[in-house]
Amino acid sequence: MFDALVYYQSLAQKFQSRLLIGTGIVIVLVGLCIWLAGLRFKCVVSAIVGAVVAAAGVSAFGDYPAKILLIACGIGIIVGAAAGRFILGIFAALVGGLLAITIISGGLQPADTGQAEFFDARSVKPNEVTADDFVSSSAYPTWPEYQQKGIVIQTPAAMDITVKMFAHIISLAKKTVLSAGIAAYGAAAGAVLAVVFFCFVMPRFFVAVVSASIGSAVVFAGMIILLFYKGSEPISMLAAKLQFYGIAFGAMTAFGTIMQLLLTPAKPEIIKPQVSKKENGE
Repeated sequence: MFDALVYYQSLAQKFQSRLLIGTGIVIVLVGLCIWLAGLRFKCVVSAIVGAVVAAAGVSAFGDYPAKILLIACGIGIIVGAAAGRFILGIFAALVGGLLAITIISGGLQPADTGQAEFFDARSVKPNEVTADDFVSSSAYPTWPEYQQKGIVIQTPAAMDITVKMFAHIISLAKKTVLSAGIAAYGAAAGAVLAVVFFCFVMPRFFVAVVSASIGSAVVFAGMIILLFYKGSEPISMLAAKLQFYGIAFGAMTAFGTIMQLLLTPAKPEIIKPQVSKKENGE
């Protein structure tokens, strides 16, 4: 997975500048809103998360056309807006379990061999590409025509590259989950139980933490896109100092959680006055 991300980084640096700047700024702004105001706009955040969960769930069971994904996202938005905290709990449980399995299985580590096999995405039409094609070839998709220096990748090609690379990463995630050992599944179960506990015992704190975490991740993603525009190598930098950036992410999440709890105080409980029998004339 790491090698695929590094290869995607080498191509993303050549994406059209307007695409990188515009997308990066919008994503950073959205991330900041979720990071500091997720508790206040819980329905909006849960609706977005519902769309993500629905799309990921559909993608996990096969390669479906864009229409099916859009329908799934629409249903996810409605369910997420209505379910609120519970859809956030499902999302946090899934992410926590997948992270536990991925970390223990070493899915984020660079390949031991300095070479990797490639799957030339040009050889297959877009509507014929499935996630299984990438996994079965033990390779990640490549675009040799864009690997030369000085090339600017226009928006349609950039979207095509991103979608196919995303499909490949989803396939690797599925493969990692299915091939994980007992220890990885145990860690995932522990993460899920912890999420469920906090979801029901400390609901406000849970929503604030999840919103701050999502907002921090979205801000990081937006900054990575902007760094692509600057010609930097953010994925390589993250891998080189993973512990440092992990601490920074944790600190950012903690600060966002505290600010949400302060800026969005709990609603006071309305206590109905008890009327005695004498006052009722009984």
